[in-house]
Amino acid sequence: MDLAQFVNEKRHRWESLERLLQIAETQGVGVFSIEEGKAFIRLYRLASSDLAWSQTHAGLSELVDYLNRLVARAYAQVAPRPKLRVGALFLFFLEGFPKHFIREWRLFVLAGGLFLGGAGFGYLAAHSNPELAHHIIPEEHLQEDPTQRAQREATGEVAAGDRQVLFASFLFTHNIQVAILCFCMGLTLGIGTAVLLFLNGVLLGGLAWVYAQKGLFAWFCAWILPHGIPEITVICIAGAAGFLLARGIVSPKGKKRGAALYEASKTATQLLLGTFPLFVYAGVIEATLSQIHPPKLSMAFKLSFALFSGLLVYAYLLSPLLRGAWRHFKVK
Repeated sequence: MDLAQFVNEKRHRWESLERLLQIAETQGVGVFSIEEGKAFIRLYRLASSDLAWSQTHAGLSELVDYLNRLVARAYAQVAPRPKLRVGALFLFFLEGFPKHFIREWRLFVLAGGLFLGGAGFGYLAAHSNPELAHHIIPEEHLQEDPTQRAQREATGEVAAGDRQVLFASFLFTHNIQVAILCFCMGLTLGIGTAVLLFLNGVLLGGLAWVYAQKGLFAWFCAWILPHGIPEITVICIAGAAGFLLARGIVSPKGKKRGAALYEASKTATQLLLGTFPLFVYAGVIEATLSQIHPPKLSMAFKLSFALFSGLLVYAYLLSPLLRGAWRHFKVK
């Protein structure tokens, strides 16, 4: 069959499919009668076959482009559309994510150990050599003396340029970036993830020393911990997700390395996505309660809230175990 004969014989089918497509794209395929629906499917399949023939024999880009667009439009109408199931999403955050967390708790402990180890190192390094604080901590965190800041907060004065709000915004976006990087750097066999966790711990430890050496360690804890507990937890979960990717590469357990990485990436991605509500929760606290200092809110209240918030976060993360223990208790 030559090209002219092919076009002349098939054109009427393409035009019929286009007419049905115009209806489907404006009113939906639900308006089709049974016969129209069958005709639409038949014409779509025939157009797909015509596209394959033209790609092989026609060598005419205009015809191939036309049929390609026609088939793509038809496919968009017949292909099943994935629907966002709110119930499934709710069930994932309620049960699926905590179960993944419990299953990979060892990697979470590893990530938490690296972060806290970095915090201890940063504190001791700054304590042993105060000049190191200027190298450990970004300059924007050292623009105001901690004592002056505490006094300003106590009198209700507003910092020039509203540095308080700017700092809170910086910290929140910085932590999101760190979480995503910790996840992605798992592809470096986990080395990048480990370094990021440790260095961010160093930053926090160094900043804690800056306040501690002014006698304001409790003030610092009351400022950081209400939002810091959920935020640090999220970063460590992201680190665990990164280590999960690394494990898929380093220890495929009899599978091909690519297949093992693919399997690990599915769980790792769910671990990262599951942290979203915790990030929102931490961000709300960071923008509100964390920025209200004594005497408006006492340090005792803020520290108590931080403890309660931490218990709430870990009760959620360990909820499958807690529910199982409760059912076991009720049976007894």
